[in-house]
Amino acid sequence: MGGDIVVTSEPGRGSRFRFTLPVEQMNSAHPFPVSGTSAITGYTGPRRRLLVVDDVEVNRTLLRDLLQPLRLCGATRDRRR
Repeated sequence: MGGDIVVTSEPGRGSRFRFTLPVEQMNSAHPFPVSGTSAITGYTGPRRRLLVVDDVEVNRTLLRDLLQPLRLCGATRDRRR
């Protein structure tokens, strides 16, 4: 696809995962048909806790909102703190 994946890890501190994907800007606000709302599905196991860390608040909020219906989000943190 022409993208990159970078992983850095430091014992005792954690790991950082970054990726880039080349994408083209779409002219349409809705490139795919939208029909009402649909529930996010796909995980039926036990409740899991994830720590979402990012220095951009909107990214943390987006991930939290996407993961909550799957019962997968425990906490979000700003990586600078």
